[in-house]
Amino acid sequence: MGPNPVKLLLTILICISLISQGTLHCQELLWEKTGAQDKERIGWSLATAGDVDRDGYEDILLGMSSWKAGTHGLQRILSGKDGSTLSQFHTTAPYLWPFVATGVGDMDGDGIVDFAVRIRDMSYRATPNKVEVRSGKTGKLLWSVQESWISEFGTAFIGDLDIDGDSKPDLVVASNRLRHPKHSTFILGGVWAFSNKGKLLYRLTGNLKGLKIGTSLAKIGDIDRDGKDDIVIGTNGYVPNGYGGAMVISGATGKTIFHAQDKTQKFMIGRGVSSAGDVDKDGIPDFVVSGSFGKPTMYVFSGKKGKILLKVQQAGQTDAVSGRGFDFDKDGIPDVVRNALGHRGVGASLGSVMVLSGRDGKVLVQADNVWRKGISSDFGAAVLALSPAPGSDIPRFAITQPDFGSSQTTGSTGRVAVYLGSPTAVRDFGEPCKGKRRVMNNPMIGIRRIGRATRVQLSKAPPGSTAILFLGLSKARFGTLRLPLNLNQFGFAGCSLYTSIDYLASSTAGKSGRNAGFASVDIPLPLTSTGKTSIHGQWAIMGPAAGQWGFSRGLVWKH
Repeated sequence: MGPNPVKLLLTILICISLISQGTLHCQELLWEKTGAQDKERIGWSLATAGDVDRDGYEDILLGMSSWKAGTHGLQRILSGKDGSTLSQFHTTAPYLWPFVATGVGDMDGDGIVDFAVRIRDMSYRATPNKVEVRSGKTGKLLWSVQESWISEFGTAFIGDLDIDGDSKPDLVVASNRLRHPKHSTFILGGVWAFSNKGKLLYRLTGNLKGLKIGTSLAKIGDIDRDGKDDIVIGTNGYVPNGYGGAMVISGATGKTIFHAQDKTQKFMIGRGVSSAGDVDKDGIPDFVVSGSFGKPTMYVFSGKKGKILLKVQQAGQTDAVSGRGFDFDKDGIPDVVRNALGHRGVGASLGSVMVLSGRDGKVLVQADNVWRKGISSDFGAAVLALSPAPGSDIPRFAITQPDFGSSQTTGSTGRVAVYLGSPTAVRDFGEPCKGKRRVMNNPMIGIRRIGRATRVQLSKAPPGSTAILFLGLSKARFGTLRLPLNLNQFGFAGCSLYTSIDYLASSTAGKSGRNAGFASVDIPLPLTSTGKTSIHGQWAIMGPAAGQWGFSRGLVWKH
């Protein structure tokens, strides 16, 4: 009788793991771009542009400044695939700076995502601040709105949301310096809601009781179930404790739905807000709130009543956060990308960007500022969670560094970079499948570090189903069979086996709450990008009802 294949596999893996010592490396960089050597500062703002070139990748919109050709204002759309420039628009005259640019949906109905930009005259305070909506195809001005310079109109703005029910994208603009009309020493802040054509729908302001609004804005989804998108507003400075929070309002009416706060917090929050997806799995979208004064803190609040679902305090400033509902580790819970400007990783300079688990707040992956030339401390000044590349379920994330390349000779060039959202050297491959007799999602496979162990995770399985994890050393052959192996002949139409089966493990998917459809298996070996052995995994799902079955993609990683 030959050796036990399970014991042999584990022995090989443990030996190789000891040799590699489980070395962890910086996050996997997919591509990066820097500005030209003409005092071009790319990365003032960072937003999704949708899929402009129709290649399946989510593209990126950058707000930037440049001295080139006598103008300061530039908006550039980069390919999400490789960072190549898809289009560029000069939208301002000299001394007019667009500090913020964001995608606002297809405002003019031409099938291309349009964008809005804030225009601010840095030399003449009598000139009003403008927010201009422009064609994503030509850069042509579609319409604009304006308020006083001193109000800092356009501190934040969001589009691609329908608040008046006409199925067309609208625009919401914030101002964090709007003053009381009779008591000018009191700063209230304000929020304006505009229709698809720029008509004012309503305006909100803070109040003399201590409510200050307008530092940040995010689209959250339909909280009050009226069929229209609702909005979360950072309320930096809100009483009774004076330490800020967030206010969820009806997008249709501007009426306050609830305030979200941490009454035990001793430091300011509300500097950044973002959508989070449904973290507590109650069917209502949740949201992220960040703060940077004092100990950096990030919260996930329930969209139902404002309950604190997650509170994370870690080193490094946290203003920039991006959730968008992406599940990086495939545990069925959306995760969050956050910056940490003051954080110093091992062997790195100032600044890190982290993907935090929506389940427990732990760091899933981390990108550190490791550049030694043209170092700046604003690594991650803006962050953006990005959808997976075509043929993959692994999300990505983007960061900017507008002061990168700073020197007295050339000025700052700025930098934007896109990273893989899984641990280094992890890749998924193949296609998932599911049974057709019962409605269910395709099962998802993911991975994360748990100390010096590796946790292989499953989500989107039928609650209570049996989950079987295949682990193998090859994705080319299983004994005498070539892989991938078509499973039609075994009754699993449209499915394939992607890995040899050198080890089997089983689990049961959770039945309810946040664990519904979730299962995992821990392997007592650390992930390492320098490992000599590649492990391949795939989940198979059976039951609990007749006809409920499915197979995940394959996943490969190293020990």
